[in-house]
Amino acid sequence: MKNPKKTKIDIIYNGVLKHAAKYGISDIKTNLLAKECKIAEGSIFYYFKDMKTLVDYCAERYDRELMDLCVKLILEGKDMSELWDILFKYVLEKPEGAVYYFNYVNYYGFDPTENNKRAEEFLKVARTLFKGKEHLNDHEVLVLWDYITTQLFYYTTKIYQGYIENTKEELAFIKKIVFLTYDNI
Repeated sequence: MKNPKKTKIDIIYNGVLKHAAKYGISDIKTNLLAKECKIAEGSIFYYFKDMKTLVDYCAERYDRELMDLCVKLILEGKDMSELWDILFKYVLEKPEGAVYYFNYVNYYGFDPTENNKRAEEFLKVARTLFKGKEHLNDHEVLVLWDYITTQLFYYTTKIYQGYIENTKEELAFIKKIVFLTYDNI
């Protein structure tokens, strides 16, 4: 038997990602969100005390999901190029999450990964990924990772909005741009 609370939270989470991708973070309205989720408006506040708590939860959950995937891939021995390809494919399959997260970081001016309890664990794994970049200090490793993920979210947003085509050629060109910086650090 499914846990109804978890199911409702998942519905709200996915609804926020879709709604915010369409209308933006600042224009999330509970009545429209409830309609998008096909739930009563009061249900939203049963699980989340206010909209800020809800949007923070969604950003932190998306961050956790993406971080878990990254850690798994890194521990499987994927190199930076393979990781980029897999992550780009992953975010393009559900672009609303990447668009939401990119808008969240830009709107609120901070990245929830800075407060993530798993940051130290991820830093160790990122160091494994950034072979040949041992000269970078911890802060520089995080800045490099931030650069790479920001580019991932930025280009996913542009593809989602229709400004860039989702073709093999375009994706290869985007990767080339990102790796020009990565390779030259």
